[in-house]
Amino acid sequence: MRLVLASVLLLAIAGTVVADSWAPYADRLVADPTGTYGVLVTANFLGPAKYVFFRRGADSPPIDSRLETDIDAKTGKPVSMAIAGHEVLKRGRLVDAPVHVRVSSEGLGFAAFDSYGRLGSGKAVVAVAADGTVHFEKTLPELFPDHLDQFPRTASSTWWHRGCWIDDERRQVVVIAGGGLFGVAPVGKPIVRVIDFVTGQTREGTFDDVRRGLEMPEPKARQVALDILFDGSLPGGRDSGEPGSGGQDSGGQESAVVGLFEDNGAALATRLRAGVLLAHRGDPRAAELFRKHGLAERSAGITDEDRDYAVTHSTRVLGLGALPPMLALLRDGSERVGWGASQRALRHLGSKAVPALIEIAVSATETANGRYGATHALGEIGDEAAIPGLLKVVERDEQKFASGALNALIAIGGNSVATSLSDILGRSSSQNSRIVEYFTRVRSAKALPALERYRASFTDDVMETAYVKQIDAAIAFQRESSTDR
Repeated sequence: MRLVLASVLLLAIAGTVVADSWAPYADRLVADPTGTYGVLVTANFLGPAKYVFFRRGADSPPIDSRLETDIDAKTGKPVSMAIAGHEVLKRGRLVDAPVHVRVSSEGLGFAAFDSYGRLGSGKAVVAVAADGTVHFEKTLPELFPDHLDQFPRTASSTWWHRGCWIDDERRQVVVIAGGGLFGVAPVGKPIVRVIDFVTGQTREGTFDDVRRGLEMPEPKARQVALDILFDGSLPGGRDSGEPGSGGQDSGGQESAVVGLFEDNGAALATRLRAGVLLAHRGDPRAAELFRKHGLAERSAGITDEDRDYAVTHSTRVLGLGALPPMLALLRDGSERVGWGASQRALRHLGSKAVPALIEIAVSATETANGRYGATHALGEIGDEAAIPGLLKVVERDEQKFASGALNALIAIGGNSVATSLSDILGRSSSQNSRIVEYFTRVRSAKALPALERYRASFTDDVMETAYVKQIDAAIAFQRESSTDR
């Protein structure tokens, strides 16, 4: 039950402004991909932050990135002692405690991203040279002035960040926006900005800028680049508007993707993303990897992020062959990550998944997790073929199921949904009040007579209640709409 309630709350967040809860800032040691340069950042809950930029000592092992609070689990010592044995190049301060830090492998310095505890409100990107010179500081409005309304917001933050890296060869910082609430899911198409590390000159990113991310030594850069290349097009690539279509075979991209997938030493997150891109282009070599990590029982040691990705994209790689395992995950619900990811996987199947999902949604013998998940997935798919089954749930089932079904119907939208909701208004549904509210903002030719009949069913002693007044408001809206037409 806790799983279901938490999931419902998370699903509801997208349309609301919610309060943020931030843990104390964790000191972080970030190294470049070669382990040659590092920066140690310490801060209180909100900035400013202190940093130490240093170079690997001659007799020291490669610098290892770590995120710690007070004590390093590997050494049992405070993380601040991690610089012992290394050559300190600069100590300084940052205006904001950064969420992400990227370090140059060539000793240029480092870039700090976003402001902990108030995302999007402080400095979005700051470039600091090895000698402590601040080359530039960019705010979110300066980077994305025409896109601010596209990013989800909560009480204290704007959730914009999707990825970033330093391209040492070109001496550029690549910043990608289009993140999601709590980093869960991308929002809209990616927006790429490329900033000169020294001058701060900013331009719109191109397909080539993102493709170069495949060649970066940092695994996260490769993973973000693979995600963006799968998402679709960018300036300089082929624009079909379909996932996986952006710039096929451009600039050695195909061979680079194959190389990343075939590298068994690469991070699983990288191989999974390369596999999705290959599968979308008709290359089946990733099937076994997704069967192992996406369809089978969760393996020991796999991270939540990798499990989520493998399950979510299993249907992209395996097609309908992944349908039965996804339905099993949906019904079970005991695996928190798998339950949510299975809904996204089923959404990727589109109309092909609708019959099986309707069967689960309407069945009184199915698990609660299965029914909740099925109705949500149907709403995400948006196929009108689901309308009759969802209407049955709204009309006859108890509130906890009927509410989810109505959410799905509203998500599907269209005249057929409005007409159908007019037909069932007043039939002892637990959702009558929500249907009334729906008609205070959605016009339908059949809504007015349905609302008037429903209004007439109330006795004089309840005429002044808030609910009846809402019915009156819906009637007034429909009458006004009828006059406008």
